[in-house]
Amino acid sequence: MQWGITMAPRTIKAGILPLYLKLYEEITPGGYRQFDGFIGSTKELLVKAGLTLIDPGVVFEKSHVAKAEELFLRENISFIVTLHLCYSPSLLIADFLKKLHLPVIILDTTPDFSFENMQDDYLLKNHGIHGVMDLTSVLRSRGIPFTVVSGHAENPDFTESLTKTARAYAAASLYRNQTIGITGKPFEGMGDFAVDFGRLKQAFGITVKEIPAARLIEEGERVADGDIEASMNEEKSRWDTGRVSPEAYRDSVRTYLALKRIAGKEGLSGYTLNFQFITEGMATPFYACSRLMGEGSGYGGEGDVLTATLGAPLNLLSEAAKFDEFFCA
Repeated sequence: MQWGITMAPRTIKAGILPLYLKLYEEITPGGYRQFDGFIGSTKELLVKAGLTLIDPGVVFEKSHVAKAEELFLRENISFIVTLHLCYSPSLLIADFLKKLHLPVIILDTTPDFSFENMQDDYLLKNHGIHGVMDLTSVLRSRGIPFTVVSGHAENPDFTESLTKTARAYAAASLYRNQTIGITGKPFEGMGDFAVDFGRLKQAFGITVKEIPAARLIEEGERVADGDIEASMNEEKSRWDTGRVSPEAYRDSVRTYLALKRIAGKEGLSGYTLNFQFITEGMATPFYACSRLMGEGSGYGGEGDVLTATLGAPLNLLSEAAKFDEFFCA
């Protein structure tokens, strides 16, 4: 998909914690290396789901936890994925998870698919469920949000559930810390999207940036004719524009390019306008908004910032999110 008006999609970073038991390492030094292939194949599934993984290595003692904390904070991860290689005591990482207070995906999976052809070391290699039960109990008691994904990589249901869960967590992350542009003010009296912008900032880190209509006009005056022609030619290869007034079409493309430039400068992931504040010097830029939506931007009508915030995260899930009036659908 095209990601719209600002940049390539924001990288979604997740910290992965492969968990092991120090007792086993003391008995068989380096024993955790037998899980290298298991860890690698699991990481491949997560990367296919669109994640960038931050991996501190196998964790089984407090120094490893300290390393993971430093790395995760530095990389500004959005959530954590745990992978129990065997039983691992929950209190090894409980305080660390509480401190970061990030949502957690707990993978309840094993290297082997079934009990068939069991070898002597089968149970030692496939008892991570004990750690899963321990950890989920502690996370619940400490109020740390988590989701358990259970199954085996050979089962399509597991891979589908893992992909959907990872993408949902990533979408939730994309919702935060956006910048939404607004021209004018929200339509007076429309209560369904009435929200205090300060509350949005406090709760979700969302910034609302004012984009006066005059700025759109000024930016449009700086758009080169060659850029307008190039944009029109690109669109003519996909759409029939022959019945559109050439002058109105050029003006609309000019405003589109102006808004796109402003969005790039301000780092906008969405935009909204109230047509009542577009009074002279330009037509209401519905063409620009529609085209930017086609590129992945969020949009909301009448100064609806809340709806505009949904474009980026929902496009990660569907690649088809758009604003529409019910009577136009």
